[in-house]
Amino acid sequence: MVGGTAASGPWPLLGRDPELSAFDSLLAPDSRCGFIEVAGEPGIGKSRLVAEVCHRARATGWSTAWGTAGEAAGESERDPPYGVLIDALDDHLADRAGTAELLEPHHLGRLAPVFPALRGTRPPGSPEAPADRYTLHRAFAALLAALAPPGGLLLVLDDVHRADPASAELISYVRRHAPLPRVRVVAIRRTRGCPGPRAGSRPGVAGSTHRIELGPLDRAAVARLLGPGTARARCAELHRASGGNPLYLEVLARAPGSPGTERSPAELDWGHAKLLSEFRFLSASTRLVAEAISVLDRPSDPELIAVAAETDTSGVLAGTADLFAADLLREAAPGAAGGGVEFRHPLLRRAVYESANPLWRRGAHARVGALLRSQGAPIQVVAPHVARSARVGDDTAAELLVEAARTAARHAPGTAAGLLRSALGVWIDPADPRRVGVQLDLAAALLASGDPSAAHDALRDALPLLAPDADGRRSDAIRMCAAAERLLGRWDAAADLLHHELSSHRPGAGATAALWRELARTEFHRADPGTARAAAVRARDVAEEHGDRAGAAAAASITAYCLAAMGEIEAADAESRAAGRLVDGLSDAEAAPVLEDVMWLPWAEGLLQRFGDALRHVERWLGVARSTGRDAAVSDLLTCKASALTWLGRLREAAECTEDAVDAARRMRADTPLLPALVHRSLVLAARGDIEGARTHCDEAVLIAATRQPLFGPLAEFTAGAVRFAAGEQAVLHRDAVPGPGARPRPPDFPLRAGLYALLTASALRSGDPGGAELFAAEAQLSGSAELLPCSTGFARLARSMVLVARGSAGEGLDAARAAVGAFERAGAVAAAGIARLGAASACAAAGDRAAALDELDRAAHAFIACGADRLLLETVRRQRRLGRRVPRPGAPRRSRERGGDLTPREAEIAALAARGRTNREIADTLVISEHTVETHLSRVYAKLGVSSRTALAAHLRDDSGDPV
Repeated sequence: MVGGTAASGPWPLLGRDPELSAFDSLLAPDSRCGFIEVAGEPGIGKSRLVAEVCHRARATGWSTAWGTAGEAAGESERDPPYGVLIDALDDHLADRAGTAELLEPHHLGRLAPVFPALRGTRPPGSPEAPADRYTLHRAFAALLAALAPPGGLLLVLDDVHRADPASAELISYVRRHAPLPRVRVVAIRRTRGCPGPRAGSRPGVAGSTHRIELGPLDRAAVARLLGPGTARARCAELHRASGGNPLYLEVLARAPGSPGTERSPAELDWGHAKLLSEFRFLSASTRLVAEAISVLDRPSDPELIAVAAETDTSGVLAGTADLFAADLLREAAPGAAGGGVEFRHPLLRRAVYESANPLWRRGAHARVGALLRSQGAPIQVVAPHVARSARVGDDTAAELLVEAARTAARHAPGTAAGLLRSALGVWIDPADPRRVGVQLDLAAALLASGDPSAAHDALRDALPLLAPDADGRRSDAIRMCAAAERLLGRWDAAADLLHHELSSHRPGAGATAALWRELARTEFHRADPGTARAAAVRARDVAEEHGDRAGAAAAASITAYCLAAMGEIEAADAESRAAGRLVDGLSDAEAAPVLEDVMWLPWAEGLLQRFGDALRHVERWLGVARSTGRDAAVSDLLTCKASALTWLGRLREAAECTEDAVDAARRMRADTPLLPALVHRSLVLAARGDIEGARTHCDEAVLIAATRQPLFGPLAEFTAGAVRFAAGEQAVLHRDAVPGPGARPRPPDFPLRAGLYALLTASALRSGDPGGAELFAAEAQLSGSAELLPCSTGFARLARSMVLVARGSAGEGLDAARAAVGAFERAGAVAAAGIARLGAASACAAAGDRAAALDELDRAAHAFIACGADRLLLETVRRQRRLGRRVPRPGAPRRSRERGGDLTPREAEIAALAARGRTNREIADTLVISEHTVETHLSRVYAKLGVSSRTALAAHLRDDSGDPV
């Protein structure tokens, strides 16, 4: 490359395959196109795309030259005439001394005054100043023809929207006269103010000029840029915040607090430098107006901007006109709060704000806050300015901040926490009695928004100053402190605080009920559901006595879960239905303060295998949590939702839920919500076929469990063994997980036991321990006897089927397996029903009925395809092969005229590559996926199309003429 340098991003170019394909066509020898315009928003990747095009073009014999408007200006605000062309070609002319000899003297005479590299070659008698523009334009066309080698010249002109008028006229001339011999001109410009018709997102070749307009990256491209270690929720958040703009995406990903981004100060300054580069073309007065606007939030009043900038409204109007012209400022979107104007992207506002003098910012906020108060603006509008400008000891400011925080706490506890911290920065005297109430409010806001560690720190300073009294402040502080301890995994400390408070003082009724509910949660996490139930009952009695509907619903929800976990199924069912009626009678506003309690109801409904009820309630509580900023509840609610979805066979959705649950728990930096999220994620990933991912999450869960997690710790250890079992290892799961046959597996949740014992039965049989399998199957029968728990009944029958088949009683085993299928289907447990059909297939095969076994396997395969249980689908296909399946059974999917049947786009893509003889490794490299993913997709393709080999697949995918797809 010669001339200026092309911009290049640190990330690979992704999501631009259609545009690259278009350029391949436009640069082909037979293309008539001579002028290509690349348009798009700032930061969208225009220069990055064209840099890749140049790289590919040079590999095919093109010479490239690159110029950027503004680069030749030096310290001045404007390019000299023809600045972008000088930047592109002058170095090239200097390196090629013979270029002047290729030009006609009259052309050389016109060009020499423009290009410094040609000034020494100016023919005698030629004018010292550039000729008229038309003559010069023709001379420039001749220059391009002289510079173009046999392979062609690709001239790139970047940021042409900023080009000087002379350059703009010359570029327009080149466009009108395209194509020039062996020359392609690429003009890169912003979308706004760009003339010509708007092209669609997928470019197409037409005529001598062509326009490619870049749109935002889709979520899949963003996920690939961020890498596999970025959680799905984080990818979605960054995609939404960046709008798919690569520059904004990278700045956001590098921002402090982004997971996995430990950055040096220089790296953190990189983003601001990139964003602020556009402001170097603005005057000082315009930059001051931009800084003033950054202090405000979508200002619509020029007077406010003028007060912040300490100028007059005429200066504001002139500055905003310049900012609009530079596309740095835009009119706020219709419906935006307050209307007014806003920066092109919030990142620009932040960069401008943080680049301003901190002392000036403080003064600007003070001036704006004073004006807003004098105008009678709402407190929520005034408070952010007061928070950034209040002086120590300013009681009026602190009182305003506290009032605004208490208003915000109902719907935005994170915002409230920031305002309360500012108030504490005004009242700095530790002995100031007003600080105590602020610290309690701060702790409540931090707990709700999901920061238990900071909440605990706030309470640690406030508790010693609180004496027992009748207003319940101390009891409320104790409850919050215990909640923070519980979330941080310190259950004994939480229990001690609660027991001491309940036995030592007599708080008010509301505080007493809340203390009992917190004690119930704590004792349950200490693996003592009996004590937890007793505490929840006490909480309900107190609430009902004082007419506290929300408190009664909250306590009933906890009670129902405790009863279900203890195995009192009929009582749990009755209590959960009563709790359901209570919570359904609450408004969202009434439910929000007790959200951490009422969310136990969907957990109870899930244990009772009423998965539809569980999903209905968990979706409602997720809506409440998100609308009120109660992030502390999100991880547990997502884990609960994932559990219900898993039972219902909606594993793809469950996988997304568990990923989001883990991400939400990590943001809280709290082990109590993280451990169940990790356990459920590992189980879902194992069912989906991602054994390595399941191992990774399980290993982390076991590591957390080593810090003494009495409730989920044993389940984490058992899950680790279950993942090894799913991987086909000869793990002695039945010896590792429980003390021995006859002992109750942990955790104590009764409805889970039949499933655990069924898995233990399979482990014992795999390990050659039929006696142990008999004992575990008997335990499963005891745990699966409750008529209200169809899934437990199904697992009990399945365990019985396995030992009967192993014993040689295939007929009885088949009856038990089919009974299991019926039980699972009554509950809507699709994947579990498929597992039971595998048991039925084993019984049929043991009885010598190959056709019946294959029929059961076909039914199982369709169930696993429907729910995304890829590992189980692989196992089903292996069993089909062992039974000699080579052709589709009658009624199974056969050859389709569409050559792909109901394959997904990814399945069809992999099937086509496999049919062409590509190995799994080659397919994985081509599609940038893992070999395991390729194998999983191929198994699903085989099951859908009823084929069992690549040869059969290739035959299936031939069209009527016999040509391969």
